Amino acid sequence: MKKALLAVVVAVVLGGCATPPGQLEDSDLVWTDITLNSDISTVINNLKMGFRQCGRDFGQPEYIENKNSAYVDVYVSNLFGGKSPWTLGKIEVSQHNDQTHVRSGIQNRYSKKTGDVWNKWVQGNLTCQ
Repeated sequence: MKKALLAVVVAVVLGGCATPPGQLEDSDLVWTDITLNSDISTVINNLKMGFRQCGRDFGQPEYIENKNSAYVDVYVSNLFGGKSPWTLGKIEVSQHNDQTHVRSGIQNRYSKKTGDVWNKWVQGNLTCQ
């Protein structure tokens, strides 16, 4: 009973300080831009591997991919390791000639460390710290 009550309290607290998809503005995020001398498929694969290896501590991704671009909505993980309805941040990846541009944004209320880890992943550093 105590665990169920704790789960409800945590969900309400997290729900009260998160923004649902579709209501998130660019100004709600702290953005970082990186340009890499790698092709987009390598960058996307690095990002996917980072999320696979490090799991829910850094969010739950949802990908939309095209030939020269990708867009990733990253959701707050729920208590069971799945995706909650609340957006943690966004990652935009685009190919320009021989370079790949990565723009990652994390909500102001969340740890900058999470965004820093996402940026390490796209560069091939698959750390979970």
